[in-house]
Amino acid sequence: MRQRDEDARRSNCSRGHFGTQVRRLATHGWIISAALLAIPCIAQPPGIVYSTTVPYSGPKFGTDYFPYPNVSLVVTDASGNTYIAGSVASSGLPATPEVVQPGYAGGTCFSTPCPDAFIAKFDSNGLLMFLTYLGGTGSDIPNGLAVDAAGDIYIGGETTSSDFPLAGTPWRPTLSNPGTFLTKLSGDGKTLIWSTVLNASLLQLALAPDGSVYYFSEALPTPGMPGAPIAFSVTKLTEDGQFVASFNPPLGTDAFAVGADGSVYIGGTTGGPGLTATPDAWQTTQGGNVDGFAAKMNSSLSGFVWLTFVGGNGKDSKRTFLNLMQPAADGSLWVSGTTTDSTFPVLPGALDSQLLFPSGTQYLVHISADGSKALAATLLPGSLTTFALDSTGNVVFSGGGFQATPGAQWPCQQPTYGGHDPVFFGKIDSAGQHLLWGTWSGPSVPIGAVAVDAKGNAIVAGNVPGQEDITLTAMTTVPGPPRLVASCIGQAAYPYVSGPLAPGEIVSIYNAGFGPEQGVGALLSGNMFGTELAGVRVLIEDTPVPLLYVSSVQINLIAPYLLDGRVAAHIKIVTPSATSNEVVLGVRPSAPEIFGVLNQDGTVNSPDHPAGIGDTVAMFVSGAGQTNPPGVDGEIATAAGGTPLLPIKVELETVAPANASVTYAGNAPGLVSGVVQVNFQVPYLVPPMGAIGPAPPYPATMLLSVGGNAAGGALIWFW
Repeated sequence: MRQRDEDARRSNCSRGHFGTQVRRLATHGWIISAALLAIPCIAQPPGIVYSTTVPYSGPKFGTDYFPYPNVSLVVTDASGNTYIAGSVASSGLPATPEVVQPGYAGGTCFSTPCPDAFIAKFDSNGLLMFLTYLGGTGSDIPNGLAVDAAGDIYIGGETTSSDFPLAGTPWRPTLSNPGTFLTKLSGDGKTLIWSTVLNASLLQLALAPDGSVYYFSEALPTPGMPGAPIAFSVTKLTEDGQFVASFNPPLGTDAFAVGADGSVYIGGTTGGPGLTATPDAWQTTQGGNVDGFAAKMNSSLSGFVWLTFVGGNGKDSKRTFLNLMQPAADGSLWVSGTTTDSTFPVLPGALDSQLLFPSGTQYLVHISADGSKALAATLLPGSLTTFALDSTGNVVFSGGGFQATPGAQWPCQQPTYGGHDPVFFGKIDSAGQHLLWGTWSGPSVPIGAVAVDAKGNAIVAGNVPGQEDITLTAMTTVPGPPRLVASCIGQAAYPYVSGPLAPGEIVSIYNAGFGPEQGVGALLSGNMFGTELAGVRVLIEDTPVPLLYVSSVQINLIAPYLLDGRVAAHIKIVTPSATSNEVVLGVRPSAPEIFGVLNQDGTVNSPDHPAGIGDTVAMFVSGAGQTNPPGVDGEIATAAGGTPLLPIKVELETVAPANASVTYAGNAPGLVSGVVQVNFQVPYLVPPMGAIGPAPPYPATMLLSVGGNAAGGALIWFW
């Protein structure tokens, strides 16, 4: 019965390569690298409210261009409807009947098909209400999307189409070099209420409660004057598209928003002296060489109600940039960007207070409605690409680099397909102190921008990794109960793949939520690693296995040798208060993984400590399978021996492959059974072509094969 259930589960799964995040933890006598890993499974995880797919039938990957749909904008309305917009360079999307543009307009741009914009609307259950194309025979790419109280849709962006569909009698200035389209579309997608083109490059679009339309744009280059300075403007139109006013924000403006009361906000980065903060601002002086700034405009758009700098006081070369902002319902303002300033003013209890990346660490700040203070200020352990606010003031975002929360929809980083890296979605509390929820994109959660609906669900639209179809997903932003996920179990070292286990393999389980928040490393009991650590046991085939490290986000264990000859491994976690769900992984005789290489002189192989041609080096691996004599679970090897039953082959490659002579394969004395030491002699290698500089060291790619199963791609450095 178990095997039949496992076969059914695997029929819905696919495998592939994926990115990793590496943590390092010590076991007895050796530093082992553990990676965040995953294999996607199409089965819907808990916490998915709905997931809708709009099929794409046009040209696929592998052509000279990428015509598949790209979703760039997502917004919601008070009724729970979701609107998305993007671009597509083919007729592969299924437009619905009677919409304003049922087909792709065509056209060629730089020898490839031109993209058209598209807009789609979904109801609160994720059902498609309409999908329409919008564009001419040039390139039409949306950059702004908004919905008014009546449900009418505003969309704007870049265009090179001389035949872009126009409608009504909105403002249409004398055009010497049109570059922007701006369109008002009825809520059913059937009518262009008005549509115009403008001589600017629209960057952002927003609506005020009274129906006024605002767009933030960059002036197009003047023909014959390629070196002319960049000029930005914020323009206000009536709801029927007539010009009202325009102003030029400061140089360096990069963010724009309109609040719930119609207030206009701008923000960006100072280009040096010139801006002056208002007297009661949160930061009245520019601290770094370059600082961020945020400001609220007055009602006539002629000056500032308040303007504050955003940065530290590091002076000299310290730089702070601001490029994201979102007004809250109470008139306060959230802003985000990057900083290189270690003096950036975080508040007590902040989510993070240290610069993680000297080249630029992201921050998140909540500025009071009067601009006089920071209500929240934190550095971030990852990045924010887009963010929105829920009804309680929490920040829901898309980005990367965070740690998923146990019980999330996809608690492990999923594979990279077609050049698309996985995206992280999360929720930070209104005080900027806690990550309340976080998940990776995956087979049910696409890569794309994020919005929030009236119920607080995160709404994401885009392409699921490896697919060209459009997927719209609504997710709860409250983690579910702790659970074991098959895609979060896999190798603890290179190549970090998930999938079938091997006898004696060192394995990591990620983000299951079982175990202490503060990690606990194993202690030896005599000459053995125990099977219980911090009250946690992992059972494989109902047998407790040796544990090397335990925490709520990571468990390192050794797959038992009893798996030898089996086809499936049934895994669960047991604590004094709970027992996890059971997952099933396949079993194979070997699943090689590489932890590292020691040079002949005992140093760790690296660019600073390369090996020499002819040297004998020691590679430390796991997943080599059963040994002779048979391995003992959790035992520390005290002598040589324990030869793997399966043949081991090592190949190194630079310009051409070369077989290495394996002189020993067996126990690594002082290390736990399951870690195999493979000694081999570095063969003659041709330095790789294109190596920088005339001198070594040079990298060579290692391929370790155990019984026909291989781990390839790890590097060894030689001279």
